[in-house]
Amino acid sequence: MLKTPTFADASNFFQLPASNLVFTTGNVKSIRDAVGRDIELYCVENGIVFAGHKVRRRHKNRNPIRILVPDEKLVFDTPDVEIRDFMIILNELFIPKEYFCKVTRRCNYSSTKYENYERHISKCAEISKQNIKTIQHQYGEVDYLISKLHKNGYLPEEALEYRKDYICTYDIETLEHHTNRESVSTLKEIAVHRLCSVAVANNHGRSKCFIRDDSTHNACVSMVSKFVKEISWHLQTHEDSMPNYFDVAMTKLEADAVRDDEIPLARRMILKKWLGQLKKYCKMDIYGFNSGES
Repeated sequence: MLKTPTFADASNFFQLPASNLVFTTGNVKSIRDAVGRDIELYCVENGIVFAGHKVRRRHKNRNPIRILVPDEKLVFDTPDVEIRDFMIILNELFIPKEYFCKVTRRCNYSSTKYENYERHISKCAEISKQNIKTIQHQYGEVDYLISKLHKNGYLPEEALEYRKDYICTYDIETLEHHTNRESVSTLKEIAVHRLCSVAVANNHGRSKCFIRDDSTHNACVSMVSKFVKEISWHLQTHEDSMPNYFDVAMTKLEADAVRDDEIPLARRMILKKWLGQLKKYCKMDIYGFNSGES
């Protein structure tokens, strides 16, 4: 950077022809043509240097004279005021080629144009703040099964608040036994799985594991029998946990849908549909690991 009182001093420094024009923003083009060098005017704001006055270049084979004006507002708002006591930029690296936003953390915005950068930083804090607006949507039927049965007098109002809370799950472990059997079909038997153990549990703290005593067939039958007996216990426990009004509703639905001929056929078809859905709802939820619902 070189501090220069007048443009005449700058002309002597660069060994340019003298110009009798007053160095103002209004005369930049005329002075450019008189001295045979392009002139670029720069400003500094908040420590950032940017182009303040753009004039089309005509002498691209020679480096322009880059000048940092002392008072941006005075220079550019009053184009007839002489520019004095300015700085000549001798190192072009002093002028940023790209402007990076630092208003908010992790903002990755950048621009080679200062106008775009300035427009961005004026709104960066606002646009970087995430305003989350939630919108609730309802999917499926407005009236679900329990609500429909309540409205039609098959279930009491307390059924609307009831939620099933009994889940049963099981896990089966096997040993793989490779075979060399010949197959006449398109499928080839490579291996068979021999039942090794099975574990059963619910979400109320009960869990049991049955292990095969030996490799005999009877040991496998005995283990499966214990497994089925345990599942039956869970089924009975689940049924005992269900309110009695579900059984009453199914009995009434079956009577109306199947045996009451005075009810129109279309209505009875709807009741049969509700009956099937209620039976499915009242079944015990049992899941196998890596098996899905059973």
